[in-house]
Amino acid sequence: MIEQTMASPTKEGRPGDRPPGAPRAAMPAFASYFFLQLVVPNAIVMLSGAFLLGDGIGLFLPSMPILLVGETAVLVPIAWGFSKGKLWAVRLFRPVAWVLAILHPPLLLLAALGAFGIIPMANLQATGSAVVMGVMLALVSPGPFLIAYGLRHVRWLDPASTPDEWELPYMQDPATLNPVRKGPVPTWMAIVLPPLALYRLGLTGFAALTAFICVIALPALLFSPPRGLLLWLLSMGLALGSLGSRRPPNTEP
Repeated sequence: MIEQTMASPTKEGRPGDRPPGAPRAAMPAFASYFFLQLVVPNAIVMLSGAFLLGDGIGLFLPSMPILLVGETAVLVPIAWGFSKGKLWAVRLFRPVAWVLAILHPPLLLLAALGAFGIIPMANLQATGSAVVMGVMLALVSPGPFLIAYGLRHVRWLDPASTPDEWELPYMQDPATLNPVRKGPVPTWMAIVLPPLALYRLGLTGFAALTAFICVIALPALLFSPPRGLLLWLLSMGLALGSLGSRRPPNTEP
C-alpha cells in the first residue's frame, strides 16, 4: 500500500519524499519537539538575562515578539513539511530537535537552582518567574527522551531510509481509520474541552497530546498571552478537525 501512495520524486529503494502524513510512531518525537520549541528559547532568554544582566524579565519582555516570530518561522514549515511527507522537513527536523533536546537538561537544572534560591536570579525569584519557568521546563522533561528514541528508532525520521523501511502513514493506520467512539461529541465540547472531545472520539493519543498542550498553555498565558492563546487554539483546532472527519459509528444491524 505504501508503494502505491509514494510521492512521485521517490524511486523504489531510494530515499526521498514520504507519503503524506507522518506515521503514528513519529508523533511523540514531533510533539516533544513542538513543546520544546515553545519553552526552551524562552528559558534561554530569561535565564541568560538573569545571569548576565541581572534582569531576566527586563530582557525577556522586549524579546517576546522576536521569540514568537522566530519560533513560528521554524515550527510552521517543519509541521507543514511533515504533513506532506517532505524529505527536506525531515532533514531540518533532526538537527533542530537534537539541539532543543540537548539544551533542555541544563536549563531545567538552572531553573531549579534558581527556584530553590541556591543561586541568585534577581527579579526572577522576586516575581516567582523562576518557579514558573522551572515548572514549564519540568512539564516538557519527557521531550528529550522521546526525541532521542524517535530519531534513533523511527525509520520515517531518518533521511537516509528507503521506502520499504518507512512506517505506515498516519491516515493509513488501521487504529486511526477505525477509532472506537466512547460517546456523543457536541461541537461545544471540542471548543471548550478539546482533550475530552478527542477522548470520546476514540483518539486517545491526540487526547493526551491536547491535554498536555492545555497544561502548557495556562502558564504560557502569564508570560505571553498570544502564545498561550495560540496553544489553546491549536488544541481546539485538532478537536474540531477530528470532529469533522469522524462519522458516528454505524448502528445499522
